[in-house]
Amino acid sequence: MAKDLSYGRVLDLDMETLQDYSGNAVSVTATGTTLTTDDDGRLNKARDFNGSSDKLYGTLDVTGYSGLTVCALFKLDTLATVVLVNFGDAVNGTTGKDAIELTITSTGTIYIQALSPSYTARKLAQTATSTITTGVWYYVTGTVTPTTASIYLNGILKATNTVSAGTFAFNQLTNTALTIGARADNTQYVNGIIVKTPVWNRALSATEVYQDYADVKHNYQGLFDGLVAGYDFRGDAKDFSGNGYNGTVAGATLTTDQFGMANSAYSFDGIDDYIDCGNKFDYTQRTYSIWFKPGTTLSVLASSRNTTQGVDLWADTSGVFGRVVTSTGVISFATGSAFISGWNHIVFTYNEGVEMKYYLNGVLRETKSITGTMTDQYNLFLARRPSSADWTEGDYDFINVWSRILTADEVMALYYLTKSGYIYPYPQNRESGITQ
Repeated sequence: MAKDLSYGRVLDLDMETLQDYSGNAVSVTATGTTLTTDDDGRLNKARDFNGSSDKLYGTLDVTGYSGLTVCALFKLDTLATVVLVNFGDAVNGTTGKDAIELTITSTGTIYIQALSPSYTARKLAQTATSTITTGVWYYVTGTVTPTTASIYLNGILKATNTVSAGTFAFNQLTNTALTIGARADNTQYVNGIIVKTPVWNRALSATEVYQDYADVKHNYQGLFDGLVAGYDFRGDAKDFSGNGYNGTVAGATLTTDQFGMANSAYSFDGIDDYIDCGNKFDYTQRTYSIWFKPGTTLSVLASSRNTTQGVDLWADTSGVFGRVVTSTGVISFATGSAFISGWNHIVFTYNEGVEMKYYLNGVLRETKSITGTMTDQYNLFLARRPSSADWTEGDYDFINVWSRILTADEVMALYYLTKSGYIYPYPQNRESGITQ
């Protein structure tokens, strides 16, 4: 289920009161700064930094850390080389002590770097230029271990790098200065607004990074707008959308889902098992989302056609391929993107007369132009094509259908937030748990 992100969090600063809610009792003091409106329009929930003298400072004991995650939700008024968050004594000239900082450059690059006491910069990871611009809210996350450093922007990995042996040591960061909005030596001041700067004493996983981003930006809200059918397979194939498109199960048996929950997914034998989803879902704009763990016998994943118009999604050892049959003929795609071991997330969008898209595990794999119109021949079937012997072996879970096109950002959010269990199984009632 969803990760408990309080685990290992050592700084959770309220910008209005400067109180640390992590339980680590970090004391932070403001030099200048003005309370202002945050990215959600809430008064006095952010700090405005003037770019010349404003900063927040305190101390944060990082002795014994095996990893580090530092984040910043911010908007810049001026693009210059600025430090969002700085840890360490190097900028104060303490012999033998390193520093680490999350920085934006004048060219819009994000980097996380280590500094030696002599100010020698060792960039641990950095993005391309023009990643950041002025007047836009961003959520940046940097993670560091003794061997790897990564940078994420708005929950998405943008850069990762192997840290060379001897480049950086966490035991050189001990009871050091914490500075927000500048370096500790009163340079590289931020001109802009900072809302949040959470810190963990471990490197968050990619799924956790996205979960944290979703928590901060609430980007799951509206994700299920336009949902016309949803099947979480908690004990049956009922439609939880409220529209009554309950599935009819033929042979498929309940099994354990990807979170280890019994009777929460359906297993298909590849011989004669299938589910009829109870509707054609023949909207001119539609999105299908399927969690699937492939077996040995692979063929039709989902289909609403036999010999005439409709959708076919297929699978083989090379991954997913498929087609739609419209009034102008067959339009096919074949991505050659293989499944990963275990559970995979498949999303297919159909925009009549425009295009269809296929995503695997949150990543766009194929886009095809579409002509003509389409009237689906049958209800949507899982694990077979209607009225044919094209069967698929594997496990299915959390099937959703929308009467709209999900954007690429929404597909990515759906992937990470259902993979983590953050909005699983009911989008209306988010369920959480702890896995470590």
